[in-house]
Amino acid sequence: MSQYMLSDINLDTLTELFNIGIGQAAASLSDMINENVELSVPHVTCKTMQEAETEIKTDDSVQLTAIKQVFEGDFSGKALLIFPEKDSLELVRRLLDSDISVEQLSELEEDALLEVGNVILNACFYTISDILECKISGEIPTHSRGNSQQLFSSGGIDSESVILQLSMEFSIPNHNVHGVISFLMSMNSLQRLIGLLDQYVAKLTG
Repeated sequence: MSQYMLSDINLDTLTELFNIGIGQAAASLSDMINENVELSVPHVTCKTMQEAETEIKTDDSVQLTAIKQVFEGDFSGKALLIFPEKDSLELVRRLLDSDISVEQLSELEEDALLEVGNVILNACFYTISDILECKISGEIPTHSRGNSQQLFSSGGIDSESVILQLSMEFSIPNHNVHGVISFLMSMNSLQRLIGLLDQYVAKLTG
């Protein structure tokens, strides 16, 4: 089980859809922090749980922070927006437009990060549902910290799950932030997404 579950056309189509969504999210984040935010074209891959954990594995001393959102509809699963904690703190500082200390910042961090997660994940969901003409709705997001194994294992999906992973770079003035969006889905759910992608491509080429 790996990359080959999705055809090259599937991956190209997903990359284009997510690129549209990420572009919309970047515009919204720019408005929120009154600074130009650029997000790179996401690199889309399909991985096993173990492969995804390994890709974002960091030194044990480096905490990761994640925004998690359960989604349901024509396909379902859980989305995780993951940053190294130091990068998430920088995003929060920009969002709050404040030089407050890390200790003070931690009290406000969760709400600010949830807002960032809402903007990015909902932009992705909206773009997919709009262009593929399907239904997707997200629950209220939650915030958590830990290493890669802790974040994925708390996803509520077993180790046989498939991970659709987007790697991207956020560029804000004087700082680059690496972020990963992981969509944890069952094999059945992934097959439903592939069916929607195939229908969309067939309609374009029909």
